[in-house]
Amino acid sequence: MTGEAPIWLIGCGNMGGALLRRWLAEGLGPVAVIDPAARNLPPGVEASARPPAEGKPDIVVLAVKPQAWAQAVLPLAGRLGPLTLVISVMAGVRTE
Repeated sequence: MTGEAPIWLIGCGNMGGALLRRWLAEGLGPVAVIDPAARNLPPGVEASARPPAEGKPDIVVLAVKPQAWAQAVLPLAGRLGPLTLVISVMAGVRTE
C-alpha cells in the first residue's frame, strides 16, 4: 500500500500474511508492507523492500524469522516516534 500508513508490517510470510489478511478484513489500515520477497499478497496490496519515505508509524509489527530480525530493522533507525508501539510475533527473540 502506498501513502502514509499508521501500521508498518515488517515481514509478510505465513504469520505476517495471516495478520495482514485479518486486518484488511476488519478494515484496519492503511498498512505499509515492508518485505523485499513478499509473495501471495492480498489483492490490491503491494510490498516494498524499504519503509515509506515519509511519515512515522503508530504501530510496527515485526513478523520476520528470528534470525533475520537484526537486518530487517536497520531501515527503521530514526524512523520511530517516542510513542510508536512495537509488536513482535517472533519466537525466541527476547525484548532486551
